[in-house]
Amino acid sequence: MPEQYSLYLCFFSFFSVTVFLYKWLTTAKTALKNLPPSPRKFPIIGNLHQIGPDPHISLGALAQKRAAVDVFLEFYADLSEINSLFCAIPNVKVALGKKYGNDKGNSYKYLIGELNKLLGYFSSIGEYIPLLCWVDCLRGLRGKVEKVADEVDAFLESVLGDHRLGELDNDDANKDFVSILLEIQKQNTDTGFSIDRDCIKAIILDMFFAGTETSSTTLDWTIAALIKNPGVMTKLQNEIREVGRGKLKILEGDLAKMPYLKAVIKESMRLYFTVPLLMPREARQDVKVTGYDIRSGTQVLVNAWAIARDPSLWHNPEEFRPERFLNNPIDYKGHHYEYLPFGAGRRVCPGIKFAMAVNELAVANVVHRFDFELPHGENMEDLDMTSVTGMTVRRKSPLLVIATPHV
Repeated sequence: MPEQYSLYLCFFSFFSVTVFLYKWLTTAKTALKNLPPSPRKFPIIGNLHQIGPDPHISLGALAQKRAAVDVFLEFYADLSEINSLFCAIPNVKVALGKKYGNDKGNSYKYLIGELNKLLGYFSSIGEYIPLLCWVDCLRGLRGKVEKVADEVDAFLESVLGDHRLGELDNDDANKDFVSILLEIQKQNTDTGFSIDRDCIKAIILDMFFAGTETSSTTLDWTIAALIKNPGVMTKLQNEIREVGRGKLKILEGDLAKMPYLKAVIKESMRLYFTVPLLMPREARQDVKVTGYDIRSGTQVLVNAWAIARDPSLWHNPEEFRPERFLNNPIDYKGHHYEYLPFGAGRRVCPGIKFAMAVNELAVANVVHRFDFELPHGENMEDLDMTSVTGMTVRRKSPLLVIATPHV
């Protein structure tokens, strides 16, 4: 007991001194500042104690309390029965040249799962409050990060090794993304502009996860939403099967004849954001925004999820209603700020067209070829749409359905 008491006393003393130093160092800097309004907060940790496991939901609630001018913050599928169809989506092959196996050390699915656990919003306290970085060490976070980083690096080395050994030689018309990067590296060696190995691995990693995890998650949400809303599913089936009458599969040229399909995908991305908080921005210098002072170094998160569910912008925003996008100029290209599934501005997602083509083709072919029902006679309207937040916001439970081929 005496040892435990001493430990508590040391911790309390350390915390008190930290709070004192923080207040002393920041008071002079903030005294003359007109900071944006925010909910009441504690020293150092601010409002982090109010952030739950789904940060986009917590931040949306805080925004209702005028958290820093709505968008400024001062702190920081599995379809088991038809999985083979989704595995045919070309993202991984386009990026890496082939699909990688299911063994633990060489499985992109395993790596995505591990990264999802570690790269969720606010997973690292030290990332946002450097003074409390020691908490991450106590939690064992650093060790977990290093372990997964080694596994990811080994995976990327194997991808580069496959290409350098010539196992994935393709003709010019069918080169994968890694082959193109290695070709650029080779061509630019003598020009003064070079891409080193670490840079190539970083680019591959970005393309790998941005091009696979987000798309597969979007597809999972979309199919689940269609199953949960039988009326929408029937309307979509009628459109797709009319266009695809007599065809074994839907082709890219058929998509232009399917306005309701496009509306379904848009509505799914509005209601079920895979990346609800856009990539963080940081103020490079002190700046005024609508009369408020924003300090240099302030990180800014745009809660696109909350904006897309704002009742002042959307009628009945909690409803899954694709009709809202029919004959509606609002698009996903970043020009309409009430709807930003791919972001906006210079940091907008560069793969919008590819992602939309993949999503639309996948949904169209699944709906064209199958009818769905839930196992054990479960009611479709009662399908659980609970989410879990990691690197992306995914459905918490696997989507188990009975898929019957449509004749």
